[in-house]
Amino acid sequence: MMKKIISVLVAMILSVSALGALADSDITITLDGTLLASPVSPMIVNDSTMVPFRVIFEALDMQVNWSEALQKVYAMNDEKTIILTIGSDKMIVNTDIKDIPAVPFISNGHTLVPVRAISEAMDCKVDWDGEARKVILKTAGYVEPEPSVDTPPSEQPSFTPVIDDAPAYINKNNAELAAKLIELINAKRSDYGLDVLTADDNINQVALAHSEDMADFDYLDHTSPTGHTYYDRLDMAGIYYISAAETLASGFLTAEDVAESWIKSPAHKEIILSPSFTHIGVGYYAGGTNGTYWTMMLVSR
Repeated sequence: MMKKIISVLVAMILSVSALGALADSDITITLDGTLLASPVSPMIVNDSTMVPFRVIFEALDMQVNWSEALQKVYAMNDEKTIILTIGSDKMIVNTDIKDIPAVPFISNGHTLVPVRAISEAMDCKVDWDGEARKVILKTAGYVEPEPSVDTPPSEQPSFTPVIDDAPAYINKNNAELAAKLIELINAKRSDYGLDVLTADDNINQVALAHSEDMADFDYLDHTSPTGHTYYDRLDMAGIYYISAAETLASGFLTAEDVAESWIKSPAHKEIILSPSFTHIGVGYYAGGTNGTYWTMMLVSR
């Protein structure tokens, strides 16, 4: 009898020692890029990472239940029912019986199950990042976001891109990014069955001068600090027009962003898609408080 008691005590000591050695507090688990919180530290048993069953199942929107009498874990949704039993190396998935590499057990009041086995049973892809000590789970159909290119802190803009609230419009009888914006504006017009606008280098120069003036004197307005409006600027440049319009933007880094912002603004969209205009000029200038300044001038002749 004494020998049996000693054997049991030795077995208990070995079991506790083994679990203590297998606990890995630095192991993390992510599902579709989201970190999953675990009430107890994941453990590695027989090369399998063990985690509380609710952590995975509830993250996958499964209904979970625990039977104390039967020592069983139940997880269900409309398509699958998964059953695991404490101490058993078998897992039931619907009507199939599958082997699992490590048996479920209870630690600190939580039932731990092998994360790979239950995740793959739910059609998840499972990866292990040994360097980061991270289990990476991805549901079927999950598409990873495109990796972002970090801008060094010193180059990050400290401003919010804006467009002018009320684009000016008048009637009167009478560079690489800039070119890209003209191309995009004409593409938008083509989408609506409108004639493309003719790029005019003289209008480009007027628009560029205004963008530079806004950067130098820190404003975003159709009227300059000297009181000149954009039709004054066209007149002083000797540019003939019957009608004209001007739109402004500041802080945008790409022509695509400017074009998209203008199209999303009803007032700007109306001007861009006006069938009356025939010519276009764009001025882009980098500098000033907001970092970038864009001026687009449309005229009809």
